Amino acid sequence: MNYENEPWYKMLAAGYGADFNMRNLASVGARNENQVLSYVMRSLDILEKTDAPNNIKSIVKIVLQWSEVARGGTPKQRDEWLQKGYDLHSHNVGSADIYREWNSRDFDKNIYHLIRRRATIGQIIQGEVPFDFARELHDDLSFKPADLRRVLMCLEQCVIGAVRPGLFDDVRESVVKIIDDIVKNKFPKIDYSNTDYIRGRIDLLHKSDDDTYLKSASTRKIFGKILSRGLWYFGAAMDVNIEVNGWEYKPQEGDLQ
Repeated sequence: MNYENEPWYKMLAAGYGADFNMRNLASVGARNENQVLSYVMRSLDILEKTDAPNNIKSIVKIVLQWSEVARGGTPKQRDEWLQKGYDLHSHNVGSADIYREWNSRDFDKNIYHLIRRRATIGQIIQGEVPFDFARELHDDLSFKPADLRRVLMCLEQCVIGAVRPGLFDDVRESVVKIIDDIVKNKFPKIDYSNTDYIRGRIDLLHKSDDDTYLKSASTRKIFGKILSRGLWYFGAAMDVNIEVNGWEYKPQEGDLQ
């Protein structure tokens, strides 16, 4: 299908995604390509091959088309977006606002919130965000439970599968469990300073046998505050070391963005 005249395509084609997650590059030579546009097109190709019902596909298709646009745009467009207060750093949030601006006549609240939280399930799997970040996918969407499950499953199949072949199969079980909890509105209260919770999240972010950071109550409190917020930039910032009370965290290469 030819998308070249579509506004979302033009925005993606105009930019080269300087902040695109380098973990998604297949090779060093691929850095010269428009990785954001290539990623979106791969996700759309996967969507076409899924066996999801057409009404589900039509929703997911729009989400995929618009969910990366904040990483594109001409310099003039990006300046205008910043002037309007669009968050281009948290590109999912900025992309949702751009979608709303360009689709005022056909604006769909469900699509808006799906764009805002498009990567949340993958981030939960990697330990980058707490499960509570997925609450928007339950509270702000108006799908019936069965359709919510289908939409989320189809969307994750596309956004995760487009990272690399076979990745979705690797995490399918975790994806199904998370979606099931979202649909059933199972959001347990979390004690972010709990030793087991901190160890579990940190192990997802950075596997280590060093748990000295858990021995100090003050350090656990610090980590609790950190882990209650999103850490999705840690995994991409692979050359950054973070030190808390003498314990060093060095992000490692991962797969999910």
